[in-house]
Amino acid sequence: MRQILKLVAGSAALLLTVACDMDAHTTTVKQQGFVYCTDDVSDTLNPQLTYDATAISPLGAQIFDRLLDISPDDHRPLPSVATDWVVEEEGLRYVFTLRDNVWFQSRDGFTPTRPLNAEDVAFSFNRIIDPNHPLHRLSGGRYPWFESLGFDRIVADVSVVAPNTVAFDLYKTDNAFLSILAAAPSVIHSKEYADYVISQGAPERVDTQPLGSGPFVFSIFRHHDYVRLLRHNNYWQGQPQMGQVVFDISSQGVGRLAKLLTGECDVIDAPYNSQIPRILENPNLNLITQTGLNVTYLALNQRKTLMQDPLLRRALAVAINKDKLVSSIYLGSAEVADSILPPNSWAYTARATQLNYNLALAKAYLRNSTYSQQTLKLAFFSRQFSTNPQAHKTAEVIQADLDALGVKTELVMLDTNNSYVLESGVDYDILLTTWRATNGDPDSFLRPILSCDAITVGTNSGQWCNIQFENLLELALKTNSKPLRSNYYRLAQDVIDQHTPVIPLLHSNHYQAYHRSIEGLAISPFGTRSFSTVYRSE
Repeated sequence: MRQILKLVAGSAALLLTVACDMDAHTTTVKQQGFVYCTDDVSDTLNPQLTYDATAISPLGAQIFDRLLDISPDDHRPLPSVATDWVVEEEGLRYVFTLRDNVWFQSRDGFTPTRPLNAEDVAFSFNRIIDPNHPLHRLSGGRYPWFESLGFDRIVADVSVVAPNTVAFDLYKTDNAFLSILAAAPSVIHSKEYADYVISQGAPERVDTQPLGSGPFVFSIFRHHDYVRLLRHNNYWQGQPQMGQVVFDISSQGVGRLAKLLTGECDVIDAPYNSQIPRILENPNLNLITQTGLNVTYLALNQRKTLMQDPLLRRALAVAINKDKLVSSIYLGSAEVADSILPPNSWAYTARATQLNYNLALAKAYLRNSTYSQQTLKLAFFSRQFSTNPQAHKTAEVIQADLDALGVKTELVMLDTNNSYVLESGVDYDILLTTWRATNGDPDSFLRPILSCDAITVGTNSGQWCNIQFENLLELALKTNSKPLRSNYYRLAQDVIDQHTPVIPLLHSNHYQAYHRSIEGLAISPFGTRSFSTVYRSE
């Protein structure tokens, strides 16, 4: 009995100690910074190596800089670490002048001896394209976003011209190239830091304990719990207002809102649409809303013989009541999609009305198709995405629509966090998935989702490859005339409409909710906004 009492007393003391530590932790963060609650991340914190939205942005945007930034208004590339650039040799060579006195961060055992220079830029991008680069195969050796664009077939070499001048030599003209360099995954690493961790026998720290020149320094990563960043005092745009930022990645959905209401979170990213009224009625909370550059869609797996039938694909496309999805699942906080490109893309053109919901037309297509009562596997991700936060419910609504059509479906929940869905051996006929742009160029939607190259990467989940579509994408990249590029993209969208390899469903709004004491917070359609200007007013 005494032993039991001692055990109970010891457990109580431990719980009290843990509670006190948590309270002290929360108090310290409140005094020096703020807590940002968002989605979980995988093992890597290097935006080059992942599709994790949090690791790419906004977390990556605090640790790293890029050569260029993106205007949130017209999506033009803007100077950042590069102050200016020239395009030479008929679009095959881009030469960038780098900003002076951009200092990398310091961490235990490492202090930079020089500012960021051309060696760092060449090191960062040659790692991606050069299979002989010493770090190319590190951390799995996959660069999913870059691979989806065929980056290694765009860029031949990145070279140092002078300490503050770096050149990118291209294999072919690509008028989306500046937008690629402005995108969130296109971060600049410190070559000095990489050399240091290699000398310590721990090269993986480049990706697991990253170091950049952004406003906050990586400090601690507790898996499925939190990531702590500390202020970078030598940040080139001025010392950040806050001493630290903690990314709470431990909870989703209702749990995340509960933390905001109790003060454990200062900011929550992508609250559920059903939570918006509760946020708006709370006088202590504010809400930012932005039309998202994203699309939620169905990929029709043409590796499956049945899905190769164009009449069946067209039947599925016009059988889904997208308005019902917007009203019942998204509660009006999304817009029906008639194209992969969202309406705020400069290349968007409204699509043909015959793709709208029409159950009678869908049944006519189905009668003339090869479908004969087979059960189709409709897959969705168990992991929550801000652009599709209630995937299971969305899949259930789609299943009901297809049942009304006369098509049987089995719902399959994918527990994998693997971005390379096709490589993971997942069996599906239809995949409910989502895509969020990392820059404002239409190529960043069309190529990763639908190009032949993207089949190998795994982002083309429908495995559709069409030479006419490919040629139009290439023609669009070869001209610097925006009206002509827009026309090529219009024709490319016509090809999509004709073949129906995917079914665009909706474009969702992006929300951030935060405590009224937080000032200076802004959101970007690309998630690349720095937190350096965020401060606490009370």
